[in-house]
Amino acid sequence: LVAGEIPRRMGSDHPNVAPYGTVYNTKHKHKDMILAVGTDAQFQQLCRVLNEYCVDDDDDEESLSLLWNDERFKTNTMRVQHNDALKVHLQRAIGKIERNELLSRLNEASVPAGAVRTMDEVFGLPGVKESMVLEGQLPNGDTIRGVRAISFVDSSPLPSLHHYHHDDTNMKVSTRSPAVVVSPPPHLDQHRDEILK
Repeated sequence: LVAGEIPRRMGSDHPNVAPYGTVYNTKHKHKDMILAVGTDAQFQQLCRVLNEYCVDDDDDEESLSLLWNDERFKTNTMRVQHNDALKVHLQRAIGKIERNELLSRLNEASVPAGAVRTMDEVFGLPGVKESMVLEGQLPNGDTIRGVRAISFVDSSPLPSLHHYHHDDTNMKVSTRSPAVVVSPPPHLDQHRDEILK
């Protein structure tokens, strides 16, 4: 609209920041993670953390220790222009590291990153299923399930909050909402008479 060009498909990548939004595979398949590196200082810290894990591999040691000095990746603008090459370097390193261990180190280094979880991982976190899954009954007696709407809050203490901390997760889920009645979608014409009154 503004530039007069049709944007290319980028998936979850950010169009103006790199590395930001790309999903990377870690050492254990289906244990993905995402980076949200928004500054040059964060990128330098990312390279330092990854280099800690790649010192046994001569190729990666050289490329990662010098990655932040490579002209193609020195600034965010350059990283965006050379994002495809950057992703190759990062995936090679991240693919050798266990997800929770890497996320813990990135957190210590103040590098924004997070786990990309499957639904079974999400509902397997302590307390999530109990607080998030709502159940109701269909007219025929079958059970219907839904997911409670949640709100994330800052770290200030509030009443009626459950606090979860699991590996790289630190979130508060508000359960102050009134009781929710879970009902199934209506059958065709189920509420017809009520609506037409």
